[in-house]
Amino acid sequence: MSPARSSPQRLFWFVDSDGVQLFGTLFCAAAEREQQTGEKTLQLLSSVCTYPTFPLSDGPGYYEEYQSGFLLDLYSHLKDYETKTGLSVLPSLQSVLQSVPAVWSIDLSERKSSILLEVLRLQPERKQVELRGCSEEESEVRTFLQCLPYISQISFWFGDSDGVQLFGTLFCAAAEKTLQLLSSVCTYPTFPLSDERGYYEEYQGGFLLDLASHLKDYETKTGLSVLPSLQSVLQSAPAVWSIDLSERKSSILLEVLRLQPERKQVELRGCSEEESEVRTLLQCLPYISQLSCGPEFFQRLCTLISVRPREEAERLASLLQLSGFTLLLSGQLPRTTCLSVGRVLQLCGSKVDLILKPRKMSVKGAFALFRRTTQLHSLKLSNDMALLLGGWVRRWGVGCQVTVEELSLSPQTAQPSRRVLLKVVSSLASLLRYWAVRQLDLTEVCVPALGLTPLLLHDGPLKIKLSEKNVQQLLSLLHELQDQDLTWSFLSKLGGDLTSFSLNWELLHLLLQHPSAQTLTVNMRKNLFLQENVTRLLPYLDRIVFKRPCPSFVLTAIREIYKTRASPIIPSLLRSLDHVINLTCREMSPMDCDALLYTLAHSDGVKLNLLWTSIPAQCILLNLDKVSQLSVDRNLPTVCRLEQTWTVLRQRHTEGAILYEKTLRPFMKSLNDGRESCPLPNTSFPHVLPLFSLLEKSMAVGEGTEPWEVAEAGVDVVMFHLGAARTIAQLGGIYRSNAESKLQGFQGQAEVLELFLTDFQMRLLWGSRGVEESQVLRHAKFDQVLTALSNRLEPPVRPR
Repeated sequence: MSPARSSPQRLFWFVDSDGVQLFGTLFCAAAEREQQTGEKTLQLLSSVCTYPTFPLSDGPGYYEEYQSGFLLDLYSHLKDYETKTGLSVLPSLQSVLQSVPAVWSIDLSERKSSILLEVLRLQPERKQVELRGCSEEESEVRTFLQCLPYISQISFWFGDSDGVQLFGTLFCAAAEKTLQLLSSVCTYPTFPLSDERGYYEEYQGGFLLDLASHLKDYETKTGLSVLPSLQSVLQSAPAVWSIDLSERKSSILLEVLRLQPERKQVELRGCSEEESEVRTLLQCLPYISQLSCGPEFFQRLCTLISVRPREEAERLASLLQLSGFTLLLSGQLPRTTCLSVGRVLQLCGSKVDLILKPRKMSVKGAFALFRRTTQLHSLKLSNDMALLLGGWVRRWGVGCQVTVEELSLSPQTAQPSRRVLLKVVSSLASLLRYWAVRQLDLTEVCVPALGLTPLLLHDGPLKIKLSEKNVQQLLSLLHELQDQDLTWSFLSKLGGDLTSFSLNWELLHLLLQHPSAQTLTVNMRKNLFLQENVTRLLPYLDRIVFKRPCPSFVLTAIREIYKTRASPIIPSLLRSLDHVINLTCREMSPMDCDALLYTLAHSDGVKLNLLWTSIPAQCILLNLDKVSQLSVDRNLPTVCRLEQTWTVLRQRHTEGAILYEKTLRPFMKSLNDGRESCPLPNTSFPHVLPLFSLLEKSMAVGEGTEPWEVAEAGVDVVMFHLGAARTIAQLGGIYRSNAESKLQGFQGQAEVLELFLTDFQMRLLWGSRGVEESQVLRHAKFDQVLTALSNRLEPPVRPR
């Protein structure tokens, strides 16, 4: 045997079941050879076995479970050899055992815990241990408890159904001091699961509840106190306690929650059929911060218990609060259940969102449900329930008044007939007559426009939310009928909010001409015709509010007002614009500047947005006292800091600054003017800025600051850069080779390289849509990025 020539990465293919025998024979033979010849054979053999995946090669795979079992069996084999021969072999295995594995996995029903104890004693630090099965022998369990001082964390492979029994046996067998140590190695967020194996809160919560139940039974039988030692484990995990009440007792959940230092989130699944279990669950409520349960859970509770004492109603109201005050009543809804729910709604109805869509419910049940209920935050009805409640209130009248913040209809699986919809609308009208409803939401149903007339003509303070299709139908109907009363009702019920709908000038003009004082709110992005009707809109500015007005509309409006010197209209204009004059990305002519000055002179506290706008500074300086907020891109603190940064750079790096101003900047200007080009052999990144600037131009803007905007030579410059673009596209491989030659030996950092990835730059500088976004929004985003960098990196502005 010549271990010095062995390969440390190809020692054993783990499928061979004789691996322990093979390596055991090798180590024993090495020990005998060392005794006979004096050679360091054991040391050499140990060195080639010391690598993280021993005895497995990287090729076939690497499994900690197999590795742990192999090393424990090898240790046991060599220990037996030492006992028989008296030769010392185990010390040579120490370096191998210390190099692997990170987690020791052991099935206590197959291997002796005494071997694990000896192996752990050889480790330089405490190790993680994963248990797979438990021994029936008490002596084995007690021996494993002696391993605890050498263990940093105990986990359990959750595929084994004996986990609760295993840990239950350990906690019951541990003495008082050992209990504290056992508890410490079990106190981590994912107990009893290791991070590598996976972590599921549902399994974890069930495991811990079953373990607590096991220890509770042990305490009852023996009189010993074990549960307090589990407190630190229960407090470390999980964040949300999940329990299936059809499988586990709520009394155990109560015991566990009482041990928590703070109220916990609880997820309930299933429901017990026993009333005692339900009442025990109600005792858990003081220890719960948030409750997650099925939509029909509350109804099930009210069916199981008869809510008569006020104390029980208050507990159920507390449960409803923990679940977010959302209550669904469906299926069979007997009168007794309605009585119980009604008693709870009497206490907290003003906060409850009630969804009422049972398959079967009697008029007596409706009376029981609403007899004590005076307020609801919201009520959503099925069509059948709307018909039932409408008939009920028509019969009982004022004896059943309820205040509802929002009443709505739930969508139906099958589209009801026109006749049924008209009956439902009639029932809703009856509810509106007897109940105080603040808002009626019909966005999830589509009722014929004429059928909505009874609701629109309702006499009382009511807001109605309709689907876009319904509103468009009503607008056409109003335009056709020209009915003043119906138009007034339509505007008042919608609150004048037309932001979600598309109009035309005829419809809008009809609504604006109505004598009511109702203000209309319209979305300019949905109604582009408004930009072509600025002059016609001016007389109605006191009746309209514009959402998302574009700068061109604002500029046109102030021009028209300036032309006619209609200063009394300016306050109405500003109110319709929410006191914001947005003129971003505009080329302001002298007349535009005069119009702006005229508007500001008759304003007070207006917000002025001039980002990316070409305007003389003196144009607004005289009227800054009229402006409450000014947004400009010139003379900003970022620009001032940039100027001061350049001053500091020139002082500290004079030679570099002179080289830039004398050589680099003139050369850059020559490149932009098309008079020079970059020498190909020395260029790794071509000059593409002029090409990008040209692509950004959406239209000709006349004389500008760029070389291609000069009348005499503009075409020549454009043609030069277009030719340069074709050259750049053809010579991409040369630029890449130049870059690679200059970067030889350079080791990039992943974090820095991320900065130069196209996707990253697109998200950072332009947003998620990239070049598809409008130029204005991209420039605004880039301005935010530069401002953030300036605030972070550049020196503060010194007062001048």
